[in-house]
Parts: sequence; C-alpha cells; structure tokens
Amino acid sequence: SAQIGLPEVSIGTFLGGGVTYLLPRLVGLAKARELVFLGERIKGDEAVRIGLANRVLPDEGFLEAAREFAGRIAGKAPFSMQLAKEQLNMAAERTLDGALSAELEGMTFVGTTQDWQEGIDAFAEKRPPVFKGC
Repeated sequence: SAQIGLPEVSIGTFLGGGVTYLLPRLVGLAKARELVFLGERIKGDEAVRIGLANRVLPDEGFLEAAREFAGRIAGKAPFSMQLAKEQLNMAAERTLDGALSAELEGMTFVGTTQDWQEGIDAFAEKRPPVFKGC
C-alpha cells in the first residue's frame, strides 16, 4: 500500500536532497519531469516499473521481509560492502578507466584484510563465511 510522491511544487516549496540531480538519472528526464511537475503519488508497483524502487512487499509480513533483506546485506564483508557502496554511488561520475582504477585499489586493499582470507577459506571449506570487519 506504500506510495511515493514529490509534492513540493504543488505546495509552494522546492525539491531538496539532490532530487533534481538524482531523479532523472534513475527514471529518465521525461518521467522525472512528470513526477515533479504533477506532484502526484505513485504506487509501489509503478515505482518498481520505472526504476525508482527495487521491489514491492506486501503489507502483511513487511517488517519481517525487510529485516530478512537487511540481514542478508549485513552478513557480507564490511570492507567489501563499504567499497562497493562508494564505487556504485560514484559510478555515474566516473569514466571506465577511473572505475577500473578504483576497483583495483579496492581489490588491493581488501586482499590485505582478515575478512578476505575468511572468505577464501569459507569458500574452500564450503561453509558460510563469518566476517568480523578486520
């Protein structure tokens, strides 16, 4: 039942938080204009269809599903996750060469961590890794 909207221009205020930069990159300029200019709410399935959301969860069991999803992310290697988030957040502003260089730096760094060795050992031993952020 969740909905999302950008009512700012409808109520005489203005967009913030980087919406004018990020929204066109997520949904395209034409759809961004429609969402901003009309200020109407859209339902979750429409948000997924246009690339503004990844999934729609039912109201019933929502909290459990959200916790399960967050737990799956939290179980990953902390340094690797941090670097992946940083690199993905900067992807639109980088060249391919810049991205490859940053990835090489990231691989070099995580290769020095205990979590890297834990991941290799766990894979070889066919068990889930237990990452400690070191």
